[in-house]
Amino acid sequence: SHREYMAYPRACAVAEIGWTPLASRNFNNFLERLTPHLVRLKTLGVNYRTPKPTESPAASWSSKLLSEEWKQLSWPLSEHIHQSGDYRITFMYTEGAHRLDIQRAELWINGNKVAEDVHEGTTGGSHKGNAYLFKGIAVKPGDKVELRATVRPDGGTDSKGDIYVTKL
Repeated sequence: SHREYMAYPRACAVAEIGWTPLASRNFNNFLERLTPHLVRLKTLGVNYRTPKPTESPAASWSSKLLSEEWKQLSWPLSEHIHQSGDYRITFMYTEGAHRLDIQRAELWINGNKVAEDVHEGTTGGSHKGNAYLFKGIAVKPGDKVELRATVRPDGGTDSKGDIYVTKL
C-alpha cells in the first residue's frame, strides 16, 4: 500500500514525459488529463496520492457554509484575479464525509456577472468536471472580483475544500 502511494500518480507523470516531446509539455494540461487515470486507479483499488495544484488556495469552503440543498456561495478573488486573461478555477475537496457537487460557477466584477461556466462537477473521492474555465476576463486595477458558485454536498454537510485560481 505504501509503495503504491509513493508510485502513483508519479508513474503517470513518468509516462507523460516519455511520450510527450519536450516542446509540447504543459503541466496544467497534464493535470487535466490525469483525472481519468486517477478514476482508473481508484476503481482498481490502488492506493495513490491525490495531487493538488501547486498554487496556494485562493479560497475555501467548510461545513459552516454549506446546506444540504443547492446554494449559491461567493468568495472574493480580487487578490488572485487582478489582470486580464483566461482563468481556470478548480474546486478541490480536502476532507469530510461528503463530496461537493457543483452546478455552475460565475465570475462577477464590480457587481456585474462577466462570465459563467455551467456544467456539473464533483470533487471528493474522485474529481470530475471540478475545473471551471473563464476566457477573456477583463480586469482593471482596483476591480472587485468575486466567484459565485452553486454547490451542494452529497448526503450531508461535512465537506471541506480549497479553491484554486490558475491564470492560463
